[in-house]
Amino acid sequence: MTTLKTDIDGLKIQKQKLSSFSRVKEIAEKKGYTYQQSSVSANVVGVDEHK
Repeated sequence: MTTLKTDIDGLKIQKQKLSSFSRVKEIAEKKGYTYQQSSVSANVVGVDEHK
């Protein structure tokens, strides 16, 4: 049981890191998008890939 709890806690930490705003911004910028964050929302702005 202790091992499972430790594994779950580790996965929660990993999830937080992967979904952090800095990671989203980093990935958006690598894809050529501009990441804009306000106190209310965040947007990824880029060009239409289908043109």
